[in-house]
Amino acid sequence: MSARDRLEEARRTEREARANWFRSLEIAQSRFAPSAIARNAAEKVKDGASSAVGEVTKSARKRPGTILAIGAAVGLLLYRKPIASAVRAKFSKKDATGEDFRSLPEQRLTEDISEDDPAPVTIMTEEV
Repeated sequence: MSARDRLEEARRTEREARANWFRSLEIAQSRFAPSAIARNAAEKVKDGASSAVGEVTKSARKRPGTILAIGAAVGLLLYRKPIASAVRAKFSKKDATGEDFRSLPEQRLTEDISEDDPAPVTIMTEEV
């Protein structure tokens, strides 16, 4: 192999290496462009959110009572002020009207209520 052939081979190798370098540079620029990074992040968030929703749905189907209790607790936490003001309004109405909201057995202990009075008896039960 003559010096001219080696020089030709070196120039050809240099051109191939330069072409490979520019291809790699172009790929890196396209991957690390802000729009590509944002697009990839959005896809990952979307995939993660959809898998999280799937897991929550599966969990809710397994334990609907737990989900209901958590929802009720969150609802009470969010609406505690309106509920408290409604209860306060109810008791202040009692004070203004003089109505008695005590239970029937408590009235029987403190007042004279005849057994002939057909007062309705309400029995409240609590289910857990």
